[in-house]
Amino acid sequence: MPRKSAATNQPSTSRGFTTMEFDSENEEEGTNQNIVLLVTNFVKYIINYSSNKLPIKRNELVKQLKISQKQFPQVFMEGKEILKDVYGIEISELAETKPTKLFITYPAFKLPVFSILNKEMGKELTTLFIVLSYIFMKSGEIQEINLNNFLEKVHINIEEFAKTRDKFVKQMYLKRRKVEIEGQNESHTYYSWGERALLEFNKQDVLEQVAKLVRKPSSNFVVQHREVYGEDPNDMDFVMLG
Repeated sequence: MPRKSAATNQPSTSRGFTTMEFDSENEEEGTNQNIVLLVTNFVKYIINYSSNKLPIKRNELVKQLKISQKQFPQVFMEGKEILKDVYGIEISELAETKPTKLFITYPAFKLPVFSILNKEMGKELTTLFIVLSYIFMKSGEIQEINLNNFLEKVHINIEEFAKTRDKFVKQMYLKRRKVEIEGQNESHTYYSWGERALLEFNKQDVLEQVAKLVRKPSSNFVVQHREVYGEDPNDMDFVMLG
């Protein structure tokens, strides 16, 4: 009786290797398709959520879209690129949000202040520009009582502003800081530019616009001029005279 070859009892090595390759390719293709879907959903989510200008919580984003921690970096980077290139939207992580990570969206390109002022973009935006300009011209931070006094001088209703002010704080156009007075049962509230304002507004444009309004050269405002141009206007004049 002829002996069976040992090779006939063993599975085909070449066939097994090919099957493994095929399974690996299918798995990779499925992973890529899943990433594409996640990126698409990520972009839709950000666009829909960005209209209210409120910060976006990373944990909520991950939960809603069912993105794993491993997938998130790739989904975020690809989605961020699409948002900027296709929709003109930037998305950035806020600096002061530890341990909870927050993101905000903003236009990819800052609009000059004069273009904002010349458009009918509503009373809130006009008020915001006035407030941010005043804070900037007052060296970056202003006490609430002084801000209210200024708004009264320019005929802005304080009670109405209080409602929009809180909205601006939530949207991170304004940053609010409370200082407790030692030995007294009271505190002082201060306002400065929030992270969204820093991303959406150009301080150089603000300075030049304010200078035009008061009919003075921007170099007259030494502190602000140095901040936006990085040079002391007095030094510049000295060089020009020399």
